[in-house]
Amino acid sequence: QLWWCALMAATLVSQLEQSVEAIKREAAAGPLTDSSEALSDFCILLERALNHVFKNRTAVLGEKRDFWAFFLTALEKSSAQMLLKKIQSSNENRTSLGKARSFIRTALMTHSLGSYLQEALQKKKIVEQFYSHESMFRVESLSLRLLDAVYHLSDFKIDLDDSLNVDDSWPSFQPKDFSSLTPRRPTADEISLTDQSQIFTSMAPPSEMGGTSDTGSTALDPVTAGEIERLRAERDQLARERDDAIKDKQDSDGVWTSTVASLKDKAVALRERVATLEKAHAAEKDRADTLQAARAADLQQLETAKARLNELEPQLHASIASAEATGAAALAQAEAQHTAAMRETEKKFETLLEAAVRRAHAAEEMLAAATEEFKETAAVLREQVSTLEQQLATERASAASLEQRYNDEKAITSRQAATHQAAIEELKAVHLQAIKLQDDRIGSLQQQIAASTAAQTRQAGELTGLQTLLASETERAKILAAKVDQLEKALVKVGEDKFKYWSQNETLAELHDQLVSTTSAEWQSDETATACLGCKQEFGLLRRKHHCRVCGKIFCDACTPHKTMLSSSKTPERACGPCFALQPLLKSKAAT
Repeated sequence: QLWWCALMAATLVSQLEQSVEAIKREAAAGPLTDSSEALSDFCILLERALNHVFKNRTAVLGEKRDFWAFFLTALEKSSAQMLLKKIQSSNENRTSLGKARSFIRTALMTHSLGSYLQEALQKKKIVEQFYSHESMFRVESLSLRLLDAVYHLSDFKIDLDDSLNVDDSWPSFQPKDFSSLTPRRPTADEISLTDQSQIFTSMAPPSEMGGTSDTGSTALDPVTAGEIERLRAERDQLARERDDAIKDKQDSDGVWTSTVASLKDKAVALRERVATLEKAHAAEKDRADTLQAARAADLQQLETAKARLNELEPQLHASIASAEATGAAALAQAEAQHTAAMRETEKKFETLLEAAVRRAHAAEEMLAAATEEFKETAAVLREQVSTLEQQLATERASAASLEQRYNDEKAITSRQAATHQAAIEELKAVHLQAIKLQDDRIGSLQQQIAASTAAQTRQAGELTGLQTLLASETERAKILAAKVDQLEKALVKVGEDKFKYWSQNETLAELHDQLVSTTSAEWQSDETATACLGCKQEFGLLRRKHHCRVCGKIFCDACTPHKTMLSSSKTPERACGPCFALQPLLKSKAAT
């Protein structure tokens, strides 16, 4: 991965240099504009270079890693600071990428991009903070090549359009369009108020929601179980907000006051909702009264029909009398027609009457159901309002308690201030006492100085005694010199004894020669040796036999640890302790 990043960095720098060469060729024909393909390629490559190998964030909410943030940080106190602030506060570019592109375009037109980039790259700590060590900005040779390529653009006239939108892509510039602005994300309070408005909208009658209502239905829009649960959740939310408000009161009275005001506003909203439901109930009651009036009208029509029937009866009787005059056949026919008409009329009136009665009963049942449902909803809302009022009362009591606590703390603070003042007075007294003690100490030191002067006088007398002691030590040194002379005489005697001992050693050497001459021909056999001649330990499995190459006798390994050169051998040979001790004497004698 490291070599790949290095290869990518080198490739990007080479491509930037090639794009600058292409810009030189296009600049010969006139000023560079947004239609310049070489300039667009350069901008794309520069953006890739600035995005090359950013460091990862240290935390989820850590600082943002993009080259706009790098410019803001690295050029905070530089000649580009005014331009950066202008672009940052502008609403023309929504994204950080668009702001960075706008900064690059402006710097190109003012021939300042090279100097800005150089100032940013000189901030080594900031570069290390944003870019990994594989980035081209952490490699000096690549950074110099990049700056050299950018500085070459200062020789050309660049005329770009400020009205182009660079948020979406680069170099495909599009005209600015603010219709696609990202909507602002609502805050938690706005979401809470939106949910409440949706709850109240769902509880409102159809006429208030702007929808069409069925004239045949008289029931209110019911409060479902889910909406009741949402109201309960809202109540729990209010309780949590109350607890949070109490907790925040300990930190800031202003936050607590705003929370209480919000709770009051929500309680007012609930009261307004109750009033709205009561108005809706009154409207439904008016509708029920209208239905009762319609029922009364239907009954009136029935009575009118009955009256009409009563009016028709005399006419029918007259017809019957006329029919009797005309003949029995006509009378029979008239009676049959009258009977059929009566039956049909009665059936129609009975049908109308039954329909009117059923409609009236249905209206009464629907009115009763709506009334019961409204009573339940109103009872729930009144209970919630009562709960909120109790909570407000509790909050007021809590506020009074907090205020009392504040007053108590203030009183305690006042007492502490008085105590502090008393402590200050006490410290002043202690300070004065310390000054007095310091004066006493100064007097004591003066007395000590006088005593020290007396001690110096006494020490002068002691110095005289030491001089006397020095004289006695000088005499003692003379005595020691005499003893040294005696030791030198003893050393001469030791030299004489040494010569004497040397003579004795020569005698011993002669004796050894005699011993060697007498024993050199005798090589002790292994069968005759059962114990070591040196330590007298018996030979065995762990104690092996070894011949001394000088005297030929058998010893153990511990008693023949030495090796010496013999006249008949080229390498050092094993020797016992006595033979090894006599070898220097033999060699010195042979040399003499």
